[in-house]
Formats: sequence, structure tokens, C-alpha cells
Amino acid sequence: MKKILLFGLIVFSFMFINTSSVVNAESKPYWERYFDEKYPNGLHSTDNHDCEGCSGGNSQWKDIERTFRLEEVGGSGNSTPYLEAIYFTENTIFNNVEEVSVKSSDESIMTAEVKPYDFSKEKENFNKYVEEYNKRSLEEFNKWIGGDYSSKPTWWEFHNLEKEETWWEFYGFDTEPVNAVQVITHAKDLGNVTLTVSAKNKSDIHINWKMRIVDYLKQEGALQILNNLERYKDVIPGSTGDFLSNGEDYTFSVKLDKNEDISALINSLKGKDIKVLINGYVLNGKDITSNVNKGFTYDYSISMDTSINKDKINSLVELKDAIYVDFVYHGVLPTPYNLSIDVGYYMRSQYNKNEEEVKQYLKDKKFTLLYYNQDTNRMEVVKENLVVNENGKLNITFDHFSSYVLVPSDDYKMVNTSNNVTSNNAQTSSMDIVLYSVLAVSSLVGIVYIIVSKKRRKIA
Repeated sequence: MKKILLFGLIVFSFMFINTSSVVNAESKPYWERYFDEKYPNGLHSTDNHDCEGCSGGNSQWKDIERTFRLEEVGGSGNSTPYLEAIYFTENTIFNNVEEVSVKSSDESIMTAEVKPYDFSKEKENFNKYVEEYNKRSLEEFNKWIGGDYSSKPTWWEFHNLEKEETWWEFYGFDTEPVNAVQVITHAKDLGNVTLTVSAKNKSDIHINWKMRIVDYLKQEGALQILNNLERYKDVIPGSTGDFLSNGEDYTFSVKLDKNEDISALINSLKGKDIKVLINGYVLNGKDITSNVNKGFTYDYSISMDTSINKDKINSLVELKDAIYVDFVYHGVLPTPYNLSIDVGYYMRSQYNKNEEEVKQYLKDKKFTLLYYNQDTNRMEVVKENLVVNENGKLNITFDHFSSYVLVPSDDYKMVNTSNNVTSNNAQTSSMDIVLYSVLAVSSLVGIVYIIVSKKRRKIA
């Protein structure tokens, strides 16, 4: 019996330990998980799009300044017939050093380790190129480089070198490297951190990292920053200096999936002096005064052909040249939303009209914005006498998301107007229903109270 109990205890303990490790892994802060997944072999310190002030390969023994922006961009390279001194590590290399150690000023942001580096891949890169170069005939060589040489130069003449070089000379070393090490950095968070590198018979040097805020954050990363502003105050400037084509600035952008729920993002941004670019729209936290419900998104669709409520809308109003505007989220907004509708574009694409025809059509044309109220199954007039600008666009401010339709003011007609109530406020009808419900409940409570009171008096 004791053996069975002991075995059960061991199994339970094993399961608990494994379960705990899984939970801990999943509960890591966003940025730590981000760096673990994207840079499992260490933070890139080569000269690439992520890092400003980074030098690839062998580094001199002196202080280094680096800014890591983590921009979510891609790059592509072209193959070249020229030999390049490519380093096969993305970490910092120091040559001819002994007893090297590294210490981080803040291990919650970055840690580092030192490992030997033997340059074997660099040597292989050099030897492979020279071997391939030498075995090509003159015809193959000209085809390879796209040239027209009458005689084939040596590989080092082709590279404008004065003499044939060894692999280490080509890589810039006076002698073959010895006692080389690489400093591998492991980022865990955004912030400013200094790595102090020490070596035998050398003065300490410093690698100063600035882990700057990301341009194009995912929502989870943005939430970690917004919910911990004191922690990230050093990496959030008043503005990143990023500007839209209209000159408007913003602090950072949030990259979203289609129809992604951003209610948590909006509610965390509320009241904070930070500008965030969301789906091309700049939203200032200072302008947000109220929370939004789950499911909130700025995503929408505009079409002259389709709408999620097209059949219902068309049964309530006769339309011509109608532009349907459907917001995925239906409800009140945290702050007014400005939408630019390119009326000219839709007219050209729908009716194959040329630029001049559209321009004449839109001249002095006035538009009306109608709102489909799902609660009452009625069409309501939201805005009238709207006029496009010189670019054929119409700028409309919304304080409520739902299904809308934009029509020329003289080209629509309400159907069965007794069942349709026009209003200048898209939320009026919904608010009336709530108000009437409150009044009805209040009246019912009052009636019940009077009846109960009378019964109590009779009993007394």
C-alpha cells in the first residue's frame, strides 16, 4: 500500500512540475516571447535593417553604440559573381583576446554570453569561391559575370587587388585570427541597456544598446507597453518621427488581422497622451473618453454592389448610384471617426466613366448619408447636403458604426414612409427604446409598490 501511495505521489509531482513549466512558458511577457521566437540564437548585431550603428563580423576593441528598432520589414538580396567578406555569425566578434567576460547592466532587458569563434565558415566561403572561379573557362567566366573579357583575369585582379590574398587578408586581418570570440546577446525586453565586456590585459569596453519601440506592433505588444508606461517611458518618445503622407505624426503602429477585436487596445489607450496608427487611422488616446465593448474594430467595407443589409435597405428606400458603407462593429465609438469616401473612384469603376465625366457628374452634386437602424428596421437620415472635395472625395465623421448608404440627394426615395422615420442622429431610435424601457420598468415597480403597501395596511 505504501509503495502504491509513493508511486502515486511521484507521478503527481512529475505532472505538476511539467504543467507548471508549460504555464510558466506561456505566461512569459510578450517581448520575452517575441525575442525567443524571432531571435532564438541571439539578437542580430550585424549591419541589417533592424539595427542602427551595427557592424558585422570582426569589431575593434572600443565602445559601441547600437539602436535596435525591430521594424517588421523584409529585405531581399541579389546574387553576385563577386566574392564578399561575409561573416557567418550575426553576433559581435573580437579577435586575439583572452579571458573574455560580459556583464549586463539590466538582465531584465538583455543578457549576454561569450563563445569561441573559429572562422571556419568564412574560410570555406573564400576557398569555395576561388576554386569555382579558377575552374571556369573564359567563355563560362564571361557568361557568369555578363562581361566580354578577351582573356580571363585572376580572381584577385578581378577584385582590383594588388596581389593574391589569403582568406584572412581578404577579410581584413594582418595574420590568421587566433583566440577569437563572439559576444551573443539575448534580448528579453525593450529599454536601454549596457553590456560591459572585459578581457585580459585590456580596458573594459561597453556595448550600449537602445532597444527602441517597434514600428508595427502586434496588439499584444502594444498592450504590454500601454499597460506599463512607466516601465517603457525611455523607449516611447513624444513621436517616433514617423509621418503619414498628410504630415500627421504618430508614436507607433499596430498591425492587425482582418476584423481583429481591438477593444482591449482602445480601452488601454484611453486617456493616454499617445498617438497610435491603426489601419491607416491615427487615434490619440487623449481623445478617448469612454470604453468600447468586446468585438470593437475599425474595419469596414465600401461597395456599390454588396452590403450585409443591402436587401433590407433596398426594401426601405429606392436608391440610385448608391454607395454602401458597412462597419464590422455596430455600436457607439470611443471618439468620432473620420472616413474619406472616394466617390469619384466608385463612379468610375462602377459605370466605366472617365475622369471628365465623373468630374461633371459630381459638380454641384449633393449627397445624403442614410443609416439603417436594425432595431427598428427603418432608414434614418444622418447627414444631408454633403459635397465632395476637389479630389472627388467625401469626408464624413461618424460617432456610431453600423450599415450606411450614401446616395445623391435627388436620387433616392423612401418606400412606405409610414414605416420609416428620418432622424439626424443615428443613435436616436435606439436611445428612445432604452428610455421607454426604463420608464416602463420604473412604472411597473411603482405599481407593485403601491399594491404591496395597500395590502400591508389592510393586514395591520
